[in-house]
Amino acid sequence: MEDLFETPILLPTEVQAILSKFNDFEIEKGVQYTDLINLGQELAVYGYEFDFYLDCIPFNLKKIN
Repeated sequence: MEDLFETPILLPTEVQAILSKFNDFEIEKGVQYTDLINLGQELAVYGYEFDFYLDCIPFNLKKIN
């Protein structure tokens, strides 16, 4: 299955906006677990989920079936 983090152009504009906000936040202060949890909650509203490990790098963004 394709990781949609690698092809954000395929995502709805609302989801792209959330990811853009997250990227700006990451550049500004770095990422913590709570940030990833918040990102996950925001994306879940639009039917998307992702995984992350202890390194706080999100991966495997996918549409929830």
